[in-house]
This record gives sequence, C-alpha cells and structure tokens, in this order.
Amino acid sequence: MMEGRSCCWGEVPVLIDGGAWRRTDVFEALALGAQAVLVGRPVLYGLAAMGENGVTSVIEMLKNELELTMALLAVLILKTSRGVMG
Repeated sequence: MMEGRSCCWGEVPVLIDGGAWRRTDVFEALALGAQAVLVGRPVLYGLAAMGENGVTSVIEMLKNELELTMALLAVLILKTSRGVMG
C-alpha cells in the first residue's frame, strides 16, 4: 500500500478492499493512510446467516472491536468521512 500511496498522496482517496476480517486489519489499513476499509465478505456472511440482523451484528461487532483496538493502543480519536469516532 505504501508504494501506491506515495505516487498520488492527497490526490486520490485510498480504499482497501479485501482481507479485512479483524479489528486489527481495519485499524492497520487506516493507520497506514487508507480513507476507508471495505468489509464486504464478512457482511455477506452475516446476511446469509441471519439476514438484516446478521449484517447489523457484523458491522456492530467490527465497530466495537475497532474501538477496543483504539483504546488498547491509546488512540483517542479516529477521523472518519462521517465525522469523528472514538
């Protein structure tokens, strides 16, 4: 990611897609400069298992785990496209 980011820093938003299964995957991508992390497969598994409630559960679980990771690493605020989280 670092090589791709250096050529277009600030010009093109960096989105990470694929491989984000755990809170640490999401945190690492954001810490390296990604503006967003796409988590399609876990959400689809939640949809297949429990429908809309499964999707909500997966998203809530990832959010809670990301907040835990931030707390463990003493990151107080994470700026997001929707505002500030944390």
